[in-house]
Amino acid sequence: MIKSNPWLTAFENLGLALMIGGMLALGAFTAPAVFHAFPKEDAGRVMTLIFRRYDIVLTASLILILFVEISRHFRKGFQFSPLPLRRYLVLIPLLLIGIYAQDFIHPQIEQYQKAGVIRGVGQAGLKFDRLHHQSEAFYKLELLFAVLLLMMNSLQTEPNKQA
Repeated sequence: MIKSNPWLTAFENLGLALMIGGMLALGAFTAPAVFHAFPKEDAGRVMTLIFRRYDIVLTASLILILFVEISRHFRKGFQFSPLPLRRYLVLIPLLLIGIYAQDFIHPQIEQYQKAGVIRGVGQAGLKFDRLHHQSEAFYKLELLFAVLLLMMNSLQTEPNKQA
């Protein structure tokens, strides 16, 4: 197994915990409660505000994770063994999905919200609905990749050797 700096792993786990915890809290609990309690249009505006604020946390988490991975790379060099390659195969989509969702999808959703477009109504509403479904799918993928990376962190450190 690869011996890893425990501080780097701890910082990366912090970033992953912020991502995973926030995604579950907002996507699994907050959104359903808000959409149950308020009319769809009002709930959509509220959740857009919440998710856009949470994008700041996601961005900070992605930066922290990327910083740790770059630090590992410079510390050990690019490794062609199976575990680091798998890490890169999880890390790259995680970063790309996060950046794409925050820089392209979420601003478009916000524009539709500000324009008063109702999901599923009219041509703009159909586009808004497709964009929303795409956002949900990317959110779930991002959550999956974050969980996988967190699980890989437990495989990355060497177990304590007892005398």
